[in-house]
Order: sequence, then structure tokens, then C-alpha cells
Amino acid sequence: MPKKGQKKLRGQPEIYNEVKGQVSLSMTQTGVRGLDELAATMGLSRSEFVEQVGRRLIAVLSLEDRESVKQALQQLIATSLDELAGQNLFDGRKAEGNRAIMLQQQVKQWEKLLKKLE
Repeated sequence: MPKKGQKKLRGQPEIYNEVKGQVSLSMTQTGVRGLDELAATMGLSRSEFVEQVGRRLIAVLSLEDRESVKQALQQLIATSLDELAGQNLFDGRKAEGNRAIMLQQQVKQWEKLLKKLE
């Protein structure tokens, strides 16, 4: 990567210590739109998104794996909500109160992740 105040030079590695080359892909317009939407949600260009997928910096899940993750999240959420509902964790016992707050925050994170997978 060029140092501050230095101009980027063609053929010089910028991020990955490798020079990037051009690659041609054949895709439908629907595929290109989907690729652009995915890249945009991560704040990346189309090329950088594909680069990171190829470097396995962005995970790609099969539909089967995606369903398994969704089911596991649903189970975690249900179990955690049952635990919160079944115990009076706010009855003055600070340690249990802190546990309830942490569990509620975790459930919210799992629910956000589950929405992304749907």
C-alpha cells in the first residue's frame, strides 16, 4: 500500500502483497445485480467482494448449511427466552440480573443474524 503522500503506482501491490490482474466473468444481469447488492451491503466494490470471497475472508454457505445455522439460532433464541421467562432474574440478585441482561443482548444479536439469513 502506498505510504501517505505517495501516489499509487500501476502494477504495485496495494493491499494483499500481490498485483491484481483483470479477470472476465460471464454472468446474467440478475447475478450481477445480486453481486452488487451483496458487495454494497458490506461497503465493498464488486471486485473487492469477489476477492474476499476467493480469499475465504467472506464465508459462503450452501443452502443446507444456511438452514442448519437458522435452525440452531432459532433453538438458541427459544432456549434463552425460556430461561429468561422461567426465572425471576431481577429479584435483587445482581449476578443473576447481569446474566439476564447479557442473555437478552445475546438474543437480540441472534435475532438480527437470523433476519439476515432469511
